[in-house]
Amino acid sequence: MPRPSESLLRGLARVAICIANLPSMRHNSSAMPQAARILADVTNPLLALLWVVALVASHRRPGILLWVLASAAGLAMAVMLAEYGKHHHVWPHHPSFPSGHETFGTSVATSLVWRDPRWLPVALLAAATLAWALVAARYHTGVDVAGAAVLGPVVTSIPHVLLRPDKASAAPS
Repeated sequence: MPRPSESLLRGLARVAICIANLPSMRHNSSAMPQAARILADVTNPLLALLWVVALVASHRRPGILLWVLASAAGLAMAVMLAEYGKHHHVWPHHPSFPSGHETFGTSVATSLVWRDPRWLPVALLAAATLAWALVAARYHTGVDVAGAAVLGPVVTSIPHVLLRPDKASAAPS
């Protein structure tokens, strides 16, 4: 069994090859869904890795524990609501609404931005790439990923707002 770092490196290499070949794939109908599947499969692990990088890079900054707690709570709530939506068919004729993959991705991306707004371009690129890949690979419809693109950031922001370090330090004792 390969180590996680080897799998990640192989995944990154596959993504790089797909991106390099995107212009020629436009004319090959079977290659584009394959590239989309690869991007859909590697984007969330990459976002999770970026979250760990943000944690390690800022582990001595104030408020790190509150950020970790808010991230975990936001991610858990967002993904549970996405799964609830699929189980109870909250959108008629869309049994996969909202996308759990996109909910996870936008939740992690939102937490990164809450830690440091400089993550915003990376977070937006990753969320948009994942949304495109999920639809292009035919895993989800546009409605599924749009619902997740709203659900993930909104739900994830709630614990971040409630557990902001400046709010916590201003609480009466």
